[in-house]
Amino acid sequence: LTLGSTASIFTANGITYWGVPFIKKTYDLSNKDAALCIGLILTVTGLIGPLMGGFFLDYQLSKKPIITSPIRLKFATKWTFLYAVVGTGIIIPCVLIDSLYILLIGLTLSNLAFILSSPI
Repeated sequence: LTLGSTASIFTANGITYWGVPFIKKTYDLSNKDAALCIGLILTVTGLIGPLMGGFFLDYQLSKKPIITSPIRLKFATKWTFLYAVVGTGIIIPCVLIDSLYILLIGLTLSNLAFILSSPI
């Protein structure tokens, strides 16, 4: 739970701090429009991600109902690392492609990957 929440908060804070100025400078948007884009991304992924992560965790644990603490920690570490790699792998190409829509979709998918790990 701690690893997933840390990844989720780290990502959301990074997107909030750097996302608005980046979108504002790169795509010549007003401060209001850039903040609206980032706010929508964080709101949608913040609502959907933990629900999807919870359903995924329930599904995984239903296959193996008796899990000891060390196995649970290994499971959580593995999935949090996987989500971090997937999230980073999604966002890097999206930043390099010069399209606002691809960037916004990439930010959404990347943040969703990190937030999915929060229930784990």
